[in-house]
Amino acid sequence: MKQKILIIDDDADLCRLLRNNLSQEGYDVCVCHDGITGLREFEDSDYQLVILDIMLPLKNGYEVLERIREKSVVPVLMLTARDSEGDKVSGLRMGADDYLTKPFSGSEFLARVSSLLRRYTVFNTADISKKCVTAGRLINPGTGCVRTACRLI
Repeated sequence: MKQKILIIDDDADLCRLLRNNLSQEGYDVCVCHDGITGLREFEDSDYQLVILDIMLPLKNGYEVLERIREKSVVPVLMLTARDSEGDKVSGLRMGADDYLTKPFSGSEFLARVSSLLRRYTVFNTADISKKCVTAGRLINPGTGCVRTACRLI
């Protein structure tokens, strides 16, 4: 089965390019152009990766990320023109798994996508029956480990 990727970005031309490149790599891609539609789509389907811009209409990327983290540990790649160190640190601390600034290299983008999906797939298939997600936290009762966003508690 193809891995599903959700792109939430308001730049239609960029989304078309990303969709084409990811589809050529064998991924199933859905695109949304605002934060509210993106959240609805995320909640209605099962995605293995979210690619998220910060500057979105209706609901910004930080708000979208916060809502995603309340329900899921799916990897999130922030893909944005906001390139200050503070923006990067904020995105990562809020729960993004990676942060890539525009403009970017297509090959670097695809490598980051592949890396995030590889880690997520391995993490999710390793003894998944003994893990559960609740209130944005991944709990492994067997080890007593609790993860929230990107941190081990």
